[in-house]
Amino acid sequence: MASGKLTRTLLGHSHFVLSVHVCGGALVSGSLDKTVKVWSIVDAAAGECLATLEGHTSNVSGVVVLPDADGVGWLIASLSATQNVWKAGQLIVYKPVGQSGEREADTAVSVS
Repeated sequence: MASGKLTRTLLGHSHFVLSVHVCGGALVSGSLDKTVKVWSIVDAAAGECLATLEGHTSNVSGVVVLPDADGVGWLIASLSATQNVWKAGQLIVYKPVGQSGEREADTAVSVS
């Protein structure tokens, strides 16, 4: 990484990637193909897609990792004005944001 040279290309999304988040040995990517992919970025498995999270109704515009005592989850923002929380490859929270017609899209997420 210190060289600034490309070391690996992650292939798997069928459309443009809009968001990435790195946490530990994983990179999470959100795409216009309405999926989130979790990638290994360390050791021999580097570049391997570990999971594909499907079920979003619109483009995935933001991803952030949510580590907690029970493991790692992902908070996902979508252009359908929803925020979803995934844990262990399962959608555990589906939350429309705002009232109908109030918001058109979420383009980013962050956790503090």
